[in-house]
Amino acid sequence: MGKLARASTWAFDLASVSLTRGLLLLACGLAPSLGVVSAALIASGVLLSPWFVSAFTAGDRLSDPTQHTEASTWVTTGMNIGSSLGAGSAGWAVAGGHLSVLFPVTVVALVGAAALCPLLTTQQDGGRTGWMRA
Repeated sequence: MGKLARASTWAFDLASVSLTRGLLLLACGLAPSLGVVSAALIASGVLLSPWFVSAFTAGDRLSDPTQHTEASTWVTTGMNIGSSLGAGSAGWAVAGGHLSVLFPVTVVALVGAAALCPLLTTQQDGGRTGWMRA
């Protein structure tokens, strides 16, 4: 089989998906109806898969080849911690009637993560994605 290559890097992919999710969640906070909230949440959920792929690709590219399993474990741990903090924060916001802060805080976190992505690239990975095949 031939070699698959992409023009974009994992950092660009992760940052762009994070920003897109941030915009969709911002739309949830400003939505005039439950239908718009539902549509934005569904679209945001669809973006989870490429977000996970980009995050695991980043882990592989930033780690030594002998450390890929450990890198994947750290990516999974980070995602679980983030999900737990998000669920706890959402529960706090719902219980306390502070829903107005829920979506903006999430947007700030996603934009912050997107801003950090380019800083994580290294000379070693050459900006490649995980879609290379010889």
